[in-house]
Order: sequence, then structure tokens, then C-alpha cells
Amino acid sequence: MKSARAILLAALLAPATVSFSRDDSIATDDSIATDDDALTILRRVDTASKAVKGVEYEAEFWIEANGERQSLNVKGHVRAQDNPGKEQLKLHVKGEFVGRTPFHVITDGDDLVSLSESAKVAIRGKASDARQLLQLPMTLFMQEFLHPTPFSDELDADKRTYEGRKTIAGVECHVVYVEYAGVDARARWYFGCEDNLPHRVDRLGSDGDTARILLVKNLRADPELGEDVFEPRVPDGYREQAYKAPKPRQRPGLLAVGSEAPDWTLSAPDGEKVSLKSLRGKVVVLDFWATWCGPCKRAMPGIQKLHRHYKGKPVEIIGVNCWERGDAAAYMKQKKFTYGLLLKGDDVAEAYKVSGIPTFYVIGPDGKIVHRASGFNADLEARLARIVDGALPKSPEAKKGPETPPKQATKKTTRRRV
Repeated sequence: MKSARAILLAALLAPATVSFSRDDSIATDDSIATDDDALTILRRVDTASKAVKGVEYEAEFWIEANGERQSLNVKGHVRAQDNPGKEQLKLHVKGEFVGRTPFHVITDGDDLVSLSESAKVAIRGKASDARQLLQLPMTLFMQEFLHPTPFSDELDADKRTYEGRKTIAGVECHVVYVEYAGVDARARWYFGCEDNLPHRVDRLGSDGDTARILLVKNLRADPELGEDVFEPRVPDGYREQAYKAPKPRQRPGLLAVGSEAPDWTLSAPDGEKVSLKSLRGKVVVLDFWATWCGPCKRAMPGIQKLHRHYKGKPVEIIGVNCWERGDAAAYMKQKKFTYGLLLKGDDVAEAYKVSGIPTFYVIGPDGKIVHRASGFNADLEARLARIVDGALPKSPEAKKGPETPPKQATKKTTRRRV
């Protein structure tokens, strides 16, 4: 399902095809080169990555075609820290789009500042609004380090193969090749033999010619990072400007956050009638989709993982099938997706002002909209999980004090990913 964690590179790199020419310099230890070992390694890596609360490292991202680097090459220094209860992590990334644009972005999860050292200009905005300023920095962020379910996509993959060992930036690594379930995506991972953390990933496509590569060097897990590291402060001598989102990227038309969600009644495949009113008191996640929609299908493995994660909790995950040309129930059965499915949702899509799919709404227990967004991107699953967690009714114990919640147990986007 790696397309759910699918790297937060989706917005920047969506047009790029990802593939790979196998590197024959990998040294294989026949005594451990089995698929069972690939699964064992992934389990260790998943456990180790879940324990990470912060990272600091040097990173490089590039695209290869036929084994040769292409023009896209991004380098920089990354510091990141978990940010419980917030939609956005704490990030401090300074780097350059090599040969073109330097960038320096700092966010505490609420506010964000982007610094131009040459122009002495600081652009300030809300992290939730200024995502465009994070596009280049996020190419250097290994999302799995601070993802609630870092390697669930790999553990659930259709194929996992152990390929031996290789030294990456001075670190001896296990090499694991993965073909993901539910999407046309592959990756080759390099995990430290000692620290069980990712040091490189090659995200592969189907043409056999190209690869998107993220390399991590000088990795420090859980370093001492003071709050000032992530303070979005405007340095002395800089001129401050307010961030203004480009109008073409704005998505007007969806129902407003805080407004009452329109009621509806739709039928499940077995004929059962379900209404929004009947779900009052629960957090409801609506995914408007169709079987012919590629981005919809890329999002669905992550939606399934959310469904499994919130099982037994007052959360309903529902796919609202609309504009359909095929058999939605058969498709979900074939893919073994078990979250709710409601059919013939065209009128509901119109009421919710859906103009493109996938479109997602999160509705709180009081029936009011707490989130809405259109389109698939790499961090969809993790973002929805944070929003759902924030909308869940707080227990009496949680209201007593600011106890830090544990990481969620179900991931990734585009994993992370893929």
C-alpha cells in the first residue's frame, strides 16, 4: 500500500515514472538470503522506526534513468521531531535544489517560515495552509522515521525479497526488495544492520529504466533537539511577508469546515440502508470514489489500514461510490477491502460539492465537518489519522492533563509512502 505513505513527494513528482535497473554490486550472504529473512528484517525495522521520536541527518534526493542521474537533485540537512496531536510534524530543513534554488523552511507544526537568505525575506504562514513551501524540503524527509505505522505497507506487500548486504554511506545495510499490494509500485530498501533503520530507498517504476532515490547520511536517531530548533522565527535583518497561496491551487467549493454535514441515506451492497444521522456520535470518514479513478484506487489501501486501526472505536470509514461505470462491490471484494461501501452516491457527491475524486470528508461526532480535501497525496493516511484522533471524544482521563498520546499503530503514505 505504499502509495499511502507514498513519500510526501507526490505533489512535486507525480509526473515522474519510477523504476530501477538492478544494482549487481549487492553482496549476498546465501546463509540468510531468504524471503523469510526479508519479513524478519522488516518486522525489526518497523519496531525500531516506531520507537523514533526525532531525527537529524544529511540527505540527498535524485532521479536516475538507465543508471544515470538526471537533472533533479536535491540536497540538504534535515531535523524533524514527532508532534503529538498536530497534523504537521516539527521540521527544520535547509538545502538546495542543486544548481537552482536554495531553501530553508522551519515549522513547529502550527506556524511555518520560509527563509530566503539571498533576498533577506521571510515568508510566514500557517503550516496547514503553506504546504507548497514544503514541497522541496519534503523530498528529503524519510517519512517512515516519524510515521505511526512506518512499514505496514512493506509488511503487507505482495512480494518481499532479501537481496543481501550493501554498504550505504559507510553503513552496512540489509537490502530488501518489495512489490506493494494494491498498487503498481516497487521499492528497494537499505536498512542498517545494526540500527534497523532505513538509510536509503529506491522507489521503482514499471518501465525498468528509472528510480527515485532518497539517501540518508550521518543519521542520528532521537538527538537532542531544543524547541528553538523548530521555532519559526524571523531573523534580524529579514523582511517578513505573509504567505499567499497561488489561486490556481486553491480548492473552493467544498463544504466549509465547521458547517453542518448534509444528511443522506444510501444503500450498502447487501441492501442495508445507512444514514449519516444514524452515525451521530461517531467520527465519520467519507471517501468519494469510483473504480475507474486511478488516484482513488491508490488511496484505498491506506483507507483500509485506517479502518483496521480504528476497529472497535467510534469511527466509521465509508467509501461513497459515485459516478460509477463498473462494479464497486466486486472491486472491493477482489482487493479484500472491508471498510464500509455505499452505492449510487452521485446525489450525495453533489450535496457535498464534490467536483473531483477522490474527495475526503471527516465529520465529527456532533455532525459538523472537521476536514475536507480533494485528491490523493502521499501523506493522506497519516494526515487523516491525525485528524480522526483529534476529532475523537476525549476520555475523562485524557481531559485531566496534557498526557502525550502514543503513536498510532497503523500507518503509513505514499508511506509513506510509495
